[in-house]
Amino acid sequence: MSKIYVCLPIGNKSLADVQLLVQQCDCDVEIVGGTAADRVIREGLASCDGIIVVLEGSLKDLNTIEPAVSLAHKLGKKIISIWPPKSPAPVIPQILEKYGEGLLPWNAQKLCAAICGDEFEWAEAGGDAKRGRKIKRHNC
Repeated sequence: MSKIYVCLPIGNKSLADVQLLVQQCDCDVEIVGGTAADRVIREGLASCDGIIVVLEGSLKDLNTIEPAVSLAHKLGKKIISIWPPKSPAPVIPQILEKYGEGLLPWNAQKLCAAICGDEFEWAEAGGDAKRGRKIKRHNC
């Protein structure tokens, strides 16, 4: 089972929406958010396989996830960003440009492929390939 934590800022409705999206996966995934995810992030991310950053809110709010993304990168965890439905496609925080492995549209099949199959892509909110993205990194 993959355990993936959803980084804040994210509201309870968005967390429930991510959980519903992942329920469509054929792989076994547990999504944890809110205070439980905050606690595990503070304790070092040891018990999870990766993090999801839902790109909602302002850039100022999204920059609050920098410590969690930096720690996830340092520990070799998956860092997956996902555009919420009907997203206006805000600017992507620099930390995600630097360390993110996937930037996905709101699509269960693509999210599941990233979580369970290490099939990452870098896409616009509508699903088109995003231009100017560097190639995927491979951890040694």
